[in-house]
Formats: sequence, structure tokens, C-alpha cells
Amino acid sequence: MEKILIIGAGEIGSALGRILKLKNLVEFWDKDKTKVPHSKNLEELVLWADIIFLCVPALALNAVLKNISLNLKNKVLICLSKGVDPKTKELPNEILEKYTLNYGLLYGPMIAEELNKNLGGFAILATKKENVFNLAKKIFSKTQIKIQKSNDVCSAGFCGVLKNIYALGLGMIEAQKLGLNLKGKYIVEAIKEMREITNKFCGENDLVFEACGLGDLIATGFSPDSANYALGEKLVKKQKIIKKSEGIIALPIIFQKIKSQKIKVPLLENIYKIAFKNLKPLKILENID
Repeated sequence: MEKILIIGAGEIGSALGRILKLKNLVEFWDKDKTKVPHSKNLEELVLWADIIFLCVPALALNAVLKNISLNLKNKVLICLSKGVDPKTKELPNEILEKYTLNYGLLYGPMIAEELNKNLGGFAILATKKENVFNLAKKIFSKTQIKIQKSNDVCSAGFCGVLKNIYALGLGMIEAQKLGLNLKGKYIVEAIKEMREITNKFCGENDLVFEACGLGDLIATGFSPDSANYALGEKLVKKQKIIKKSEGIIALPIIFQKIKSQKIKVPLLENIYKIAFKNLKPLKILENID
């Protein structure tokens, strides 16, 4: 049995804990004490754990890692955060590499509500360390979550951010009742742009066609349980946004990164203009062949 600490007891953290505690020792920690009322001290839990799952928003990742950085020797970190730190403009893999190389990004279609119904989940574990994948493969063996390995943490990091951004657009289309035909065309264009972006920043690769890219985009972009999909709908309906999603936080930062590299991504640019520049949502596929 492995000793597993899950930092972040939200929906996905709780779902993972329920799955992994069947064959492992699992503890939770969350800054919101109402979620884990009898939690031990974080430092004590980090020292105890063999594997640490980071299930926190990307904007909190730097702070969490800084707090636990002195106790990370020989620890395996598995990160589910998908986004950008709005202060440092770093992606999760860039943040993690300041503290350890013994990490992996676990990205793919793993909607917590479905995992809690004992439905399947699928993910890419992107890591440069074979021991990280071997340990993850062991703890997920014979569970409802199936994982595959990639060495390309850069592309996986971008896939995690970009799928949230493009999921905003699918919510925008749904709010206008523009139909599945348009969604089909939208998905094609989104994947083309995701590949263009990852190739520019990370080198030639096809990771966008795997679970962490296309798979996660479809799951997130067609799920009413997705915060990004729901926020895309709210933007079109001019509803009050109480809590920002990872996609809307990352959108202006990613847009500026792309603009600086002169990458042509008209769909992402349209999503940005709808969200921040009053472009009419109906024009989401404007300037696309």
C-alpha cells in the first residue's frame, strides 16, 4: 500500500481519493478546513506521504509548492492543475520544475461527477521520469482510471490550458443554440490551433490528439458540469460571473504569449474578443476557412 496525500479536496481531489483509498493509504489536506475538518498539519502529511497529488487551481500552485518545498526529497508529485499562474504567467510544468523534476502531469477526460458514478476516466501522465510513471501505473492498476505515458510535459501543459480556453467557446455555441454541426466544425478548428500552438512552443508533436488534448476538450466542452463550458454560456447570456474558471483566467495570458510568437489562431482570438472586446458571439468562427 502506498501513502498518498491529496492536496485540494475539491471535486476531482475527492473523487481520486475515493478511488485510490481502496488499495492505498490516503490523506487529504485543503486550506478550506470545512472540507477536511480533522486534517493533520500539512508539513506532517507531506513528510508521511510517498505520493502527493496536487488538485488545486493553477493560481495556487506556486504557493502550495513553496510551502512544502523543503520536504519534497524522494517524493513523487502528480499534478492535475490545468491553467496559468496569473502573477508569474507560468504553466504548471514550469512551476513544478522550480521545485522538483520528480513529477508528472495527469491530464485527460476525468470528470469528477462521472468518476463518482463509477464510470471510466482516461489520462495521459506526462513525465520525464520513468519511476513516476511506474508508481502511477501501479496505484491506478485495476481502477476505473486508465493512464498512458508521454515524455512531453511541455505539450501536455499547453493542452491542459488550451482545452479549458476552447471549452469556453463550446459553451458560447451552446448558449446560442447553434447546433452540433457548428460544434463539429469548431472542434476541428480548435484541434488544428492547439497543434499549431504546441508545435510552436514545444516542438513537433501529436499529443493534442490524445486523451490530454482532444479527449479532454470533448469531455470538458460537452459537459454541463464543466466550469469553463458553463462560463462560456454565461458570457453569451450576460449573466453575472461569481467565480472565474481556469480558462477565462488563462485566456488573456495565453493570447499574449501567442501574439508575441505571431501564431495565426483566429478561433482563439475570436474567443478572446468575445470575452474581453465585445465581439458578437455569433461571429465565433469568423475569419476561418
